Parts: sequence; C-alpha cells; structure tokens
Amino acid sequence: QNVVDSNNTWYGERADNFYITPELEGGVSSQFRLLELSIRLDESGPQPPSPLQNYTIDQQISSGSIERSFSVRLPTTITKTSYPVVFFFHGSGGQGSNFLRGDILQMIDDEEFVAVFPNGYNNKWNVNNESPADDVAFFEMMLTVISADTRLDMNQVYGVGTSNGAGMINKLGKETSYLRGIAPIVSQQLTYIGAITPPRPLSVFQVNGQDDTTIPPSGGSIWAGEFLSAEASVANWATYFNCSTGPATATLAWGARTVQETIYSNCQENRDVRLYIVEEVGHQINLQGVSLYQIIWAFFKDQHASLPADDEAANVPAIGSLGIVLTALPLLRIGSMRLK
Repeated sequence: QNVVDSNNTWYGERADNFYITPELEGGVSSQFRLLELSIRLDESGPQPPSPLQNYTIDQQISSGSIERSFSVRLPTTITKTSYPVVFFFHGSGGQGSNFLRGDILQMIDDEEFVAVFPNGYNNKWNVNNESPADDVAFFEMMLTVISADTRLDMNQVYGVGTSNGAGMINKLGKETSYLRGIAPIVSQQLTYIGAITPPRPLSVFQVNGQDDTTIPPSGGSIWAGEFLSAEASVANWATYFNCSTGPATATLAWGARTVQETIYSNCQENRDVRLYIVEEVGHQINLQGVSLYQIIWAFFKDQHASLPADDEAANVPAIGSLGIVLTALPLLRIGSMRLK
C-alpha cells in the first residue's frame, strides 16, 4: 500500500492506518484549524487488491469524542472518470456492511456508482433522539472526505435507507441540499420532519410493506415516534415540490410480488415522488426474482436523465464539521484511513 511521507514522497511500505490530525484551536475541541493536504498519487506504484476502503472520523458529542466509521466501495476495475455516489443507511441495530450483498456489489462493479456504507453510533441513527450523535453533521463530514476524489460526481449523490436508516434519509432530504434522490424503505416521514420545508427538490422512491406492524403504513404514534401515513408522507413531498400531476395509481408486479404504485409527477426539476406498497410483506421487503436495489437505481438514473440542463451545481461542505480541507486526494485504496 502506498504511503506519503512528510515530504510528499511515495514509498511502498504497508500502512494499515493513515493518521491525519489537525491542530486544535484555542483548546476548543469542536473547532479545528484548516489542515490542507495535497497528496500526489504515483500511478505506477503498487495497488492493493481490495476496492473496499474503511474510514474513521472523530466526532464531538456532549460527553466527549466518539469514533464514527464508514466504508467506501469502489468498482473493482475503474475505467470511468466520473461516478455517482449512493449512501446506504442501515436500520436500527444494523451496520453498513449489511448492504455488502451481491446485487449492490454487482452494480458497483458494473461501474454504475460508488457506494458509501456508514455506521450509526451504537448502531442507530439519530432521527428522533435515538442517540446523542449529530448524524446530519456526520453526513456532512463524510461528504467532505469523499468529495476530495474528483472522480465522484457530487452533483449525483443519492440516499437509500431501511427502517431507522429510512428515517435518516428523510431527515437529510428535508434538512440538507446535498441529496438528489432518496429511497426510504419501510419507513415514512415522522410528523415533525413532514413540517420541515426542504431546501431544494429531490426525487423520492418510498417503499412500504403492506403488512408492516413495526412502522405501519397507516402511520400514527408508535415506539419510534409520531409518523405520517405512507400516503401522507409522499403527498407531503409532492406538495413541497409543486407536483402538478397525480396521484396516479397502478398495480405492478415485482417478481412474484404485487405492488400498489402511486406517482406524483411534473414536479420541480422534472422530478417524481413515488410510493410503492408491497402486498403480503411486513418490515422486510423480500422480493422474489428481482432486486429492489436495482429497481431503485434504475429510478435514480431515469430521474437524472430527465433533469433540466441548468440543474443547480452540487453544494458540498468544503469544511463541514470535520474542519479539514482535502485537495487532490483520490480514494487511496490503502485499506483504512483514520481522520481526527
């Protein structure tokens, strides 16, 4: 694995961890000086075989510093100069590696996108006071790190999430302007999130299980908070995005599953807001013969293709909560990197 020394010279010894430690300013641990890193790649140097890169970031919470981790999965063979980015947010009790499954990995290796698999603090996302961590800030920290690789198209960043992770991408879609599309699976918006005005339009592909008793499509007050119904959640997005057509309904087949489709279209930036209720399934969307994630990615691609030419440029946090500016830093394929 290639490593850079203090003179910005590459050498070939192995490094299992790469440490970047910015200097504290005024003794306040939540504020950092800017540490600019300009790292030159030696393209002729040895490259490790693994396309999965692991990152650790220190984040401040009320009780002190905690470690936050995420992984980035690159295509095994890279032939393109630009890739969309898809974030996958796990459910409560899960971890990012839950998404390292065959259908997602195949799309990555087909060079459809680069995937980011973050891990929630204590395996949860702070959507409704589930943890003391600021996960919106953590998302911005991850964007700051990965945006240093110019091969990643930060104007095509998408979010997929299941259950508690679906709540997180709903929250990010309402509170930030970084995502161009979201696919919340087996969760609709919490009532308080529904009241937030999103800063910009995005495409929505919501999937619920008809027989879900964990987060019922009917919504209401449950253990995780007060939820809109599945239908009210997509109608909420459609209202904010000024969708002029819909709701149009249809019955589809996803493999052996029957699916009830609701579409709001002709929204701002030619985007769609869609709801899919999968019959005879609960809090696990188990399709038979087709991949839900491939269906979602096809939707994101179609939505991007229909955007107007003057679509707004990406607004990526240059510093964010991390306090580090990374320049000319392609994802290094060094196995793991620790950012402090």
